[in-house]
Amino acid sequence: MKKTIVVLFLLFMYTGAFAQLSKNITVVNISDTSAKKPVVTKPSYPGNIGEYLMSKVKIGRPLKGSETIRFLVNTDGTLSQFNVIHSLGSDVDSAMIKALREMPKWKPATEDGKPVPMRYNLPIGMG
Repeated sequence: MKKTIVVLFLLFMYTGAFAQLSKNITVVNISDTSAKKPVVTKPSYPGNIGEYLMSKVKIGRPLKGSETIRFLVNTDGTLSQFNVIHSLGSDVDSAMIKALREMPKWKPATEDGKPVPMRYNLPIGMG
C-alpha cells in the first residue's frame, strides 16, 4: 500500500512538472514567410567575358574543349585565388589566369545591398 502511494505521488509530481514545462513552449512556424531572407546577387563582369578573353589570350596551337577556372570576386571587384577546375593544358591555364588577373574590375556580389566576396566558376569553351 505504501508503494502504491509513493508511485501515485511520483506520477502526480511528474505530470505536474510536465504541465509546467508545456506552458513555456513556443511553437515556431518554420514556413513563415515573414522571416527576412538575405537578398543575394551574384558577381558579374560589366562587359563580354568571351570577347575580352579572345582579345587577350593567344595560344600557339588549336584548342578544342573547355577550361573551367574558379576564382574569388572580392568586394572591390578584383579577382584572386584562381584554381583551374578543368584544364586544357598548363599553357592555357597560365594564359587564362594572366588575362583574368588583368581584367577590369567586376561588379561584386552583394548581400542585402552590401558587397561580399563570392567564388565564381567560369567555364570557357574553345573550338
